[in-house]
Amino acid sequence: MYPNIASDGAGTSLVAGTNNTELSDTTEDLRGALLSEEVDPIAAIEALQAELLGLALSSGTSHSLVPLLDRALVRLQDGNAQNDRTAIQFLEQFISQVGKKQRHGIDDAAAADLTANAQAIIANLTGSA
Repeated sequence: MYPNIASDGAGTSLVAGTNNTELSDTTEDLRGALLSEEVDPIAAIEALQAELLGLALSSGTSHSLVPLLDRALVRLQDGNAQNDRTAIQFLEQFISQVGKKQRHGIDDAAAADLTANAQAIIANLTGSA
């Protein structure tokens, strides 16, 4: 139902059990196969949360980003497909905040990974992946 999500960056991939270093060492065909596998967007947001927490950011930065992912997750977990749009809006806000925080404590590579992973979740939810 949902295509798998993977990042080409140097951080954590949202492909279960795979890190981005392993992905970058694969061929394009294998990477494409990983992207076409099924993944639950709830699991993808949980992986994004873990990636974010793994960055050990300042409490101010974490406090502005974590709640956005939490709210998106709650909307997806409620079982009401009509709330997926609200989840997408929280993910869009997350992307915006990552861009702002990039100047204040998130390095460029981490910001790129977080943004790409959130955009991939949005693409999955909108069916444009």
